[in-house]
Amino acid sequence: MSSIYRAGLPHIHRLRLLIQTGRHSFSDFGSEDLASLLTDGVVMAGEDMGEIWGAVIFRRNGPERARLCGAWLADGRSPIIDIPRLLAGATPWLRDAVPVHLVAYASRKWLGEPLRAAGFILADRLVFLALEKLQQRTLEPLPHLPHVRLRPARTDDQVALAELDAAAFAPDWRMREQELTMLLLTARVALAERGDELVGYTALTPHADRVAHLARLAVKSDARRMGLGRLLLADVLHAAQRDLIATLLLNTQSSNQAAYSLYRNAGFRPTGKVVPVFTKLLL
Repeated sequence: MSSIYRAGLPHIHRLRLLIQTGRHSFSDFGSEDLASLLTDGVVMAGEDMGEIWGAVIFRRNGPERARLCGAWLADGRSPIIDIPRLLAGATPWLRDAVPVHLVAYASRKWLGEPLRAAGFILADRLVFLALEKLQQRTLEPLPHLPHVRLRPARTDDQVALAELDAAAFAPDWRMREQELTMLLLTARVALAERGDELVGYTALTPHADRVAHLARLAVKSDARRMGLGRLLLADVLHAAQRDLIATLLLNTQSSNQAAYSLYRNAGFRPTGKVVPVFTKLLL
């Protein structure tokens, strides 16, 4: 008889087998994070005759928000039937005394229809862009903005950085504390200050083969429309060129036309990759 239950650490080995062999697979976390998700997240597993046939994982982003970060089905299972069953099983564990906002980035095409069947709605799309042949480009000098200075981030900037990120982005797009910590440790993070106030930042993450990812470009709402985004982007391009980066990648919401225009005007072009973003409110 088939059953759906909340999985924990004792199920980790069977879940790893499903992740490795599943017919349908979606994951946006590293395999090393599975144990912590089983402890701190909400993991629902479907089992039949002693075999786990499917699973979904939600990561909590505070008491009122959770993100789908994994979904798998074994061969022979139906995404349109079984994913909604697993998602419904997670609902009691995700809903507290307050409404909970769920978000899912459907980076696998097979996931969109099951999410719709489970009551999720399409809220936005992530558009991916690339700037190629950076070493062959002649960059304009950095624009001058009175009273604004750029400096490298320090580890003791983390609290102020988290406050800026929360002020610059809607809740679905904010970075978790652990993600900001990782950026400070692994990325080139540059801060923009106006007097003693932090008003913007960028995070540039290098990858192999002379490729880098612009993981973040944030401007505080009351500092927008003064050229700060253009200054921050120009600083990133100059830094990437100095570091011999050939290709720069980024993504932005299709609804954020100001950011999209900024990147297009700087030479970025769409790669063709688009990721639908689905949301659902649990009342």
